[in-house]
Amino acid sequence: MRWLFALSLVLTVLLAGGLHADPLVLAPKDMRHTGELALASGKPGAALAISNALLGRDPHDWTALLLKSRAARDLGDYATARKAAKAAWETAQTPAQQYAAALARAQADASDNRRTSAQFWLRRAVQAAPDERARQLAMRDFRYVRARNPWRFSVNAGAAPSSNINGGSSADVLMLGAIPLELSPDAKALSGLEGRLSLSVGRRIWETANTLSEVGAKLSSRVYRLSDSAREKAPMARASDYAFSEIEVYALHKRRTSTGGEVEALLTLGHNWYGGDPLSTYAQADLSRSFALSERAVLQLRGGVERQWRLDQAARSADVASVGIGVQRAYATGRLSLDLDWRVVASDSISIDHTSLDATLGYSFGKLVAGAEVTAFASLGRRDFDASPYTVDGRHDTRAEAGVTLFFRNLDYLGFAPELGLRASRVDSNVSLYDSSNLGITLGFRSAF
Repeated sequence: MRWLFALSLVLTVLLAGGLHADPLVLAPKDMRHTGELALASGKPGAALAISNALLGRDPHDWTALLLKSRAARDLGDYATARKAAKAAWETAQTPAQQYAAALARAQADASDNRRTSAQFWLRRAVQAAPDERARQLAMRDFRYVRARNPWRFSVNAGAAPSSNINGGSSADVLMLGAIPLELSPDAKALSGLEGRLSLSVGRRIWETANTLSEVGAKLSSRVYRLSDSAREKAPMARASDYAFSEIEVYALHKRRTSTGGEVEALLTLGHNWYGGDPLSTYAQADLSRSFALSERAVLQLRGGVERQWRLDQAARSADVASVGIGVQRAYATGRLSLDLDWRVVASDSISIDHTSLDATLGYSFGKLVAGAEVTAFASLGRRDFDASPYTVDGRHDTRAEAGVTLFFRNLDYLGFAPELGLRASRVDSNVSLYDSSNLGITLGFRSAF
């Protein structure tokens, strides 16, 4: 056998001094080839000895470093395997070498149950892949490792210029009966830039073929910068007054049903801040049930209850109940969705107590448009307040919104690709203070696989 002959040569080299014979000189390329044959033949100990001999000659021998990593991994020495793979990555001169080194490091991490680190190195492998086949293989390995990683991490970030960062009115005056009152500059819509960041971590605590239980936490934040025109219009306004941040912890349980649907229960505890000051603490319970209507259609029923404890004004605390129904249908050209949601908010504050009904239509295109995956939506909603300090017959708002999102999956870096969104909304109210409009463009990044 070829490997036996090769190992014989190596052993001759290693033992020559002990036999007091003239040493046999083997060229480095022959030793590398011999090491690879030994590893492929299930002799990682011999392969490790050869790699160490090569590295004694040249500590930056890329092939020897890769060989050492793979051999050490097969021997269960994962620390050595990781160190050698990282050195191979740093020594690599070509994308193909980087790709192989990243895969070796990921394999060492995965074998040592360090799956989060393995996912990071597989992202590096995807980025360095020398061709599409290699890229697809690394992505396949990433999905495999992710499915077996009990930890789940998510990062989303983006920026969005907006015509109304403060949710201000588009009207100039508020009519109290026949009396016009001019709105203050900071009560009107102010343009600017929104920056957003969301971090989440989840941990699977139980999983079977049909069930999954997870606990986790999420932190999100939105900060703003006023435009020059907004600062001129409202010099007393501060962008920090509109900053919003939120932290949540949750417990999630999912179960697949025998009919092809899914039951999902979610408990959430959260706290948020507005303008740097505590705004509210809340507890929420949600339950949903999906049904497979056919191979292409899914029906979802959902409901939830929430308790909000307002920290700015106790009277604004509220109890919230919601129910909803959604249908999704796949077509050859894309996926269509329709959602209806009804919400009741009960509060001692007349500015909080209301009911709402919203309808949303969405469509995801099945083919790329100008190199992007395109999703579009349109929604129409109604909010009714039984009482208002500004009218005798309550307050009634109609909200319309539409948007489109373009995801450029093929422009990724380390598996994260840009996402561009355009969104427009308008609120018409019988109380002019609440008339508003907003046009914004968002630019963010999310995982492409």
